[in-house]
Amino acid sequence: MAGCGRPPAPNAESAGVATTGKSAPSVQRATAPIHAGVVDVVAGDVAAPVTLAPGQLLRVHLLESPATGYRWSLQSQVPASLRLEADPGADPVRANVRTWSFRVLRPDLTHLRFAYRRSWETVDDAGESISFDLHIH
Repeated sequence: MAGCGRPPAPNAESAGVATTGKSAPSVQRATAPIHAGVVDVVAGDVAAPVTLAPGQLLRVHLLESPATGYRWSLQSQVPASLRLEADPGADPVRANVRTWSFRVLRPDLTHLRFAYRRSWETVDDAGESISFDLHIH
């Protein structure tokens, strides 16, 4: 939003995240056998549903700029088909990435919604919000 004082959510290039040439980060899916059962998603993955299976670990990585006071926060309740595995927190390697980890428990069609805002702002004042549609089979 130009002129309103809100910085946009950081882009992937500034954080060293691989991209597809677009401003949004590309999907970061683990492919090595050691990561079987782990699905990593970033903000650029909101365009398509995320397909999961019970037992998998879903990790949501969102770039933020904590120096500006803006942080990502989970805005929806954790669906009954997921369990929050770890408290969300900054990535120990890249301090500008906030990561949530969820264990997939059972089949469901659901979503997770996140807002990019300062702690004192309401959800309606969020600078940006995103929602991941989850298809659990």
